[in-house]
Amino acid sequence: MSWQNILCAVILAIAAAFFAPRIAARVRARRRDWRTARWLLIETGRLASAGANWTQIFETVNPAGNQRVQALLIELRGPHMFVPLTGLKVIEEGCRLALRANPQAGLVESLEEAIRSADRVVEFGR
Repeated sequence: MSWQNILCAVILAIAAAFFAPRIAARVRARRRDWRTARWLLIETGRLASAGANWTQIFETVNPAGNQRVQALLIELRGPHMFVPLTGLKVIEEGCRLALRANPQAGLVESLEEAIRSADRVVEFGR
């Protein structure tokens, strides 16, 4: 082996050690962010057409058990405990509002907007 080949191997090893963690972090970030408002909008339609109950909604929307998402779903379920279809419609409206404000909106933003929009309806009805 020549010294040029050895030098090339050393440079490649250093570059791999330097860039691999950065690339892995980007990949992990992308995996976490795949559930967007657009995805949730599609899923709420599927769940509604299947007549899903709250257990199925929780499993579909939050399969990883994210505590923030879980808390938001529980808050949304409260007033719609016995009519999951209404809860899905509220989530759907939250997705539409979140997408209108930000086309790149994520899952948490959509659920937060759904809660805000549901609160407006309740306050209007008083």
